[in-house]
Amino acid sequence: MLFNSNGTTLRNAYEDILIDDVYATVAWGDIDNDGDLDLAIGRVGLENLVYENDAGTLRFDLDNGWGWQDSYREATYDVSWGDWDNDGDLDLAVANSGIGGQRNRVYENVNGWLYNIPANNLGWTADNNAGTASVDWGDYDGDGDLDLAVANGIKLKDFFVLGSYILEPNVVYENDNGTLNLDPLNGYGWVSPESYPSRVVRWGDWDNDGDLDLLTINSFYSDDPLDSSANLDNYAFSNQIYENVNGELKLDPSAGYGWKTANELATFAGEWGDVDNDGDLDIAFGNGGDLPNELYINRLYNDTKQANHQPHFYVGQPAGLPKANGSGANLLTDTIIPIPYMITDPDGDSVGQIKAYYSPNKGGSWSEAQPQNETTPIHLSQNYGLSFNGFSSYVSVPDSDEINRLAVSERTIMVWF
Repeated sequence: MLFNSNGTTLRNAYEDILIDDVYATVAWGDIDNDGDLDLAIGRVGLENLVYENDAGTLRFDLDNGWGWQDSYREATYDVSWGDWDNDGDLDLAVANSGIGGQRNRVYENVNGWLYNIPANNLGWTADNNAGTASVDWGDYDGDGDLDLAVANGIKLKDFFVLGSYILEPNVVYENDNGTLNLDPLNGYGWVSPESYPSRVVRWGDWDNDGDLDLLTINSFYSDDPLDSSANLDNYAFSNQIYENVNGELKLDPSAGYGWKTANELATFAGEWGDVDNDGDLDIAFGNGGDLPNELYINRLYNDTKQANHQPHFYVGQPAGLPKANGSGANLLTDTIIPIPYMITDPDGDSVGQIKAYYSPNKGGSWSEAQPQNETTPIHLSQNYGLSFNGFSSYVSVPDSDEINRLAVSERTIMVWF
């Protein structure tokens, strides 16, 4: 973690966090509603912590009222801030490994201190343990409160027995007035139909329809030479997007619901973001082993969206015979008529096929001209224009004396893309 000093230099902020313990996750959130971000730290085998932000300095000093510490020593792999009870402050969801019966929790924020005492209606604890790797808040049913998505990976049945694990499905706990419920048969929450070793869940509206869809990232890898799972290729999986359809998460790409990677990957991290600034969410994947990291550009619903800058399109006048002997008409007499055109785009965006039409009666009727070569530009250069007559492409019109002898003033050319 680097600290930005007024936009000038970056220094190592670990100097301010004097811990040498094993921790797996961090998340920013304003625990005390004082207008700056505090840092939650999820640790493995030790208490989870919150470092309180004091004018840009992260402090942990419980004796003097700085920060927070829980009372458990669990294997926490993810933490996520969210106002689950709609009282105006941030509560903290904690994803635990499930080892030794550890369960996922929500710590409720009361005046800047986090409590997990469900018996006193403070916070929440899952009914059973699971090998949870990730949690994320999001209102997937559109009722105004935050629901909790949970990525369940590998749950060990016996810590001391090699290969003694089971896969559990991912779930969404539905928030019903501050209570997290998982009972799909009675209309509460969701359970994935498949079970994968999931690493990450992230909410995001991938299809821009106003509701949240769910990205799940899957992989399992062990570098233990005694473990048969050390072969990465045997433990690579597809990543998926479950599409939200009226509050139901669906994955059936062949029917037009959701999406999955074409290849099985070993992805350990991923996140939504509009990398090309076209108004929809793209996905970045961090893959393990020797696999390269990947960036998937969202083209599913927004190919027809207006670009950031309008392309510039110019059509020149076709060349004909020079004027002579008092004739005011510039005649076109060839059956192949060059139509010069130029397209440029400040962003270098791609376009579809370019077509040309001609009219023998000043626009009364139109016929499609036949290009002599391919007119499908793959990319528009910022500095280079294409043209029918300058880029080995010509348009031909029928061999007709009537059409060929029309003056330029009577012949109309229309080009579109």
